[in-house]
Amino acid sequence: MKSSRPYSPAEQAFLQQQGIGAEEVFDGRSMSSATWKAAAKASGAVVVVTSSPCQASGHTIRTRSGHCAQCDTSKIAYTRRHRAKAFVYIAVSKRGQLVKVGSTQDPDQREAMLRQHQYGGFTDWKIVFQRPCDNAGQQEMRIHANLARYHTGGIDGRGQDSRELFSCAPEIAIEAARAVVA
Repeated sequence: MKSSRPYSPAEQAFLQQQGIGAEEVFDGRSMSSATWKAAAKASGAVVVVTSSPCQASGHTIRTRSGHCAQCDTSKIAYTRRHRAKAFVYIAVSKRGQLVKVGSTQDPDQREAMLRQHQYGGFTDWKIVFQRPCDNAGQQEMRIHANLARYHTGGIDGRGQDSRELFSCAPEIAIEAARAVVA
């Protein structure tokens, strides 16, 4: 959404530094947070300029969900990943009897990284399903929701809890993926 008034020099500098183009910015300065959240999501914006500064540092650029994008720039990458054209994939660890649902730009590289980082504690990961799609991160989350009853704990390649591991037959995960990414 084009702004009816210019952004501050600090806002302009941040947007430029993050490589955020005008088409990715929603101007929510004259709206309530509930209104700009819905409108920004519908427009596909990456960030929203608001009139309500964050409590931590007084920043005014937020994610569509309301987090301060300036305090935590990783939120920008997360939003972009949700919108990106990429591959949704299903990887399987036979030793761990686990299924991983994810999205990536390069399935071969991702498979190698899963093994190298011992994702979930295992090194035998094999991608058994991959499908290119728009909004890959969003489609991945839909598959996760469809497999929620199979969700299991585990550690990702960086030692953090994983939300992408499931304890089910690979065929169940592939069927869930095909239902979402037709």
